[in-house]
Amino acid sequence: METYLQCERNYVKTAEKLFIHRNYLLYRIERISELTGLDLDSPDIRLHILMSYRIERLSKMS
Repeated sequence: METYLQCERNYVKTAEKLFIHRNYLLYRIERISELTGLDLDSPDIRLHILMSYRIERLSKMS
């Protein structure tokens, strides 16, 4: 999810970066959305998710 959001929701770029097939990525993103109920079309939700990843990374550094 983090890579997908960093690639500005571009399936092709994300799949290339993760070395996976684009269709598999599409399936996984749809599944995550179903399980979490998150609206990935919302800029506020996307920002919140990205900030959560950054906070988690920073907390591990301490």
